[in-house]
Amino acid sequence: MFKSTGNKYSSLSLLWRLLVFFLVLTSYSNVGFSDRGFSSPGCARLFGATQNDIKQKIQQALEDSHYGIRFEGEVAQEVIEYVVDMEKKVYGRSGRPIAEIDLETNHYLIEIKSGASHLVKWLERLRSVKLSKKINPSHKKIILLATHVGSFINSTASELLDESDIILVRNITELKSFLEQNETVAVGSR
Repeated sequence: MFKSTGNKYSSLSLLWRLLVFFLVLTSYSNVGFSDRGFSSPGCARLFGATQNDIKQKIQQALEDSHYGIRFEGEVAQEVIEYVVDMEKKVYGRSGRPIAEIDLETNHYLIEIKSGASHLVKWLERLRSVKLSKKINPSHKKIILLATHVGSFINSTASELLDESDIILVRNITELKSFLEQNETVAVGSR
């Protein structure tokens, strides 16, 4: 059928290399893309989540028994027109997840914290996420939705907010208002 011409990049060899490349590429992610004609989940790295994927993730979160995950679903449902991905896992070299991004918009990564936790600890962690080339390759700004934070913020937390350029919002209404003023609507939403 194909006659080798001695060229190491013959048609068959090139076809084989492309097939192997595609198979390797599509073996990395955990998000399905059947509505784009791809049954392999790894295409997420190339094409991002679709609105159907996001709606499905929101529905699963709303039905979850864990309050924190349900709250993430509620937040995502309220700002769905801005969301380009939800519960996006970031994998390290070993193939294991090293981070999960709660919500992602065109210009922001949104971390959602519904329970009482230490604000300073989360701000330090998010500062390292913001600087991480693996987790945040586009250098998007980070929004921390922390419902447990009242109007008083201690000086350490205040300094971390100023230094790291992390945006703190305290409820869904405040987040939605911020996104309405500062974000573009995601392509294909609603």
